[in-house]
Amino acid sequence: MKIASMGQESQEIEAYLSRWAACRGWIFQTERAASGGRYDVVLAGPMAGKAAPTCQTGILIAYDEDAGVLARQVQARTILTYGASKSTLSLSSAGESCVVALQRETPDLLGGAWEIGEFRLPGGLPGHLACAAVGALLACGWGEELQQ
Repeated sequence: MKIASMGQESQEIEAYLSRWAACRGWIFQTERAASGGRYDVVLAGPMAGKAAPTCQTGILIAYDEDAGVLARQVQARTILTYGASKSTLSLSSAGESCVVALQRETPDLLGGAWEIGEFRLPGGLPGHLACAAVGALLACGWGEELQQ
């Protein structure tokens, strides 16, 4: 999988996902999103809309407030939003781990789909970033270990 990131705090999410994948033997490539790039997943941290490159992706994971601007810059088959109560991904509870609620059925890059439900992510990220990380894991088809 080729995951690109942009915006504030996206490198923190990227580092968390790299540690998560390494513990499971999963391999994916991460890089900063660039104009003209083609990616499996684009992970957009908050404030990404201010200087978003024009690129293409299968799934865009966007902070709710930036989603409209990013949808004009990033050509995506699917857009998952996080950060607000009505987003596709929202924080259900936090503590030593975060529980993230998936609000609507969502496709993944492997041709499957994730049904509405809750996913638990081990601690290490603030709640809104945990939502983005869960979105990236679901987009890549790696959500089984997170299911409640």
